[in-house]
Amino acid sequence: MTTLIQTENSNYEIDYPNKRVRRLTSSHAPTPRQGIDGEWREFLAMYRMEGSLLFVWNKRDRDGVLECTLTSWVMDTTGDEIPDDEPEYDG
Repeated sequence: MTTLIQTENSNYEIDYPNKRVRRLTSSHAPTPRQGIDGEWREFLAMYRMEGSLLFVWNKRDRDGVLECTLTSWVMDTTGDEIPDDEPEYDG
């Protein structure tokens, strides 16, 4: 079960139950966090941020901060409904 997301600049396929995403096509080169187009990447969490999606990766930068990717504006969604992950706070 997957969901196709079309943003202003890219097309993604999201396998939410398995917390995986892959960018299918884009008008821009991928960032190192995203990996190459067509490659599945696992994410820790995904949030709707205004009209975009924020992916939190299971990787930390040299300062220990979890790496994230914010997509461009979501234009269309096809397939299964994607719930928002609930943020967890350390108090």
